[in-house]
Amino acid sequence: MMLAKFFVHLGEGSVSTNVLGIIIAVFIISLELRTNTLKTILVYLFPLFLFFIVFYLFFYSYFSKNLYTPIINTLIFVFVGFVINKVQSNFRFRAFESNYFLDIEKEKLSQLNIKLEEIVEDKTKSLKLALKKAKENDELKTSFLQNISHEIRTPLNAVEGFIQILSNRYPNISKEYNIIKKSLDDLTKTIDDILLLSKLQVNESEINITNFNINDLINEMFIFLQNEIKFKSKNILPVLDFNKSEKITINADKDLLKKAITFILENAVKFSESGEIRLACYKNDRRAVIKITDNGLGISKKDLLHVFDYFRKFEDKDNLYRGVGIGMSIAKGLIDLHSGFIKVNSKKDEGTSVEIII
Repeated sequence: MMLAKFFVHLGEGSVSTNVLGIIIAVFIISLELRTNTLKTILVYLFPLFLFFIVFYLFFYSYFSKNLYTPIINTLIFVFVGFVINKVQSNFRFRAFESNYFLDIEKEKLSQLNIKLEEIVEDKTKSLKLALKKAKENDELKTSFLQNISHEIRTPLNAVEGFIQILSNRYPNISKEYNIIKKSLDDLTKTIDDILLLSKLQVNESEINITNFNINDLINEMFIFLQNEIKFKSKNILPVLDFNKSEKITINADKDLLKKAITFILENAVKFSESGEIRLACYKNDRRAVIKITDNGLGISKKDLLHVFDYFRKFEDKDNLYRGVGIGMSIAKGLIDLHSGFIKVNSKKDEGTSVEIII
């Protein structure tokens, strides 16, 4: 095409236009060639040089010294075009190389995501299996506790019955009988507490919600507190902080709520040696708040996180306290049945405050 164009314009005497056409054609080709050096020479440089050689051999008579300048300029532009072509090819190759490696990284990332999904799926299956086994173990533990509680309670009742017969027949052992009976009562209570905890864990506890005035319950709980302090021979002042003229009506299971308050009061007496234990009750918006505050042993900040854990006991090295560490766990479970809240605030050696919100 370049040769034909050169002939046309040569015949017309328009050498500059011919040379311009050649330069434009060469430049366009230099933009489009994407090959290695050898092929670039064969496709790009060799035909041009061949064109000039053939033209010079067969059309020497047309040459004049005025034509040498545009030919030399053309060759210069050819060389420059060749350099431009190689630079562009390098950039394009680098871009291709970058995209190629990017695609490789994307493929690796895709494979990694697939592996992660497989790992997550396997872990999820393992977790579900572990949860299922844990639930089964929990049910077995609950069943065991219920069975063992029943099996222990039956002989205890028999022992208590026969001891009572002996105490009636031999009045002189009444003191020993009272000690044995107290121990049997403590053991029976512990069994009952464990049985109640096992029912709470598997949601088998029955709840009977009624609407009642809380006044009588608070008064009854205060009497229990006084008797507990007296029975334990503690130098503690019981304080009732309650406006008896204010009627607070709540929806709750009275027996279960009484049991929850009992556990908290027992702990307050157990872990206090002096000071006062305050039983307060008041209305807060549409809720009733029952608050028990003592000046006893208190709980450290670290142990306070586990205050509702099962079978967790908080003791110091100098004093050991009776119990299996389930009182607060049961109290929380009973309050949860009412969709209520129980909050504990405590500081070591400063006392504890427990709030029940119904």
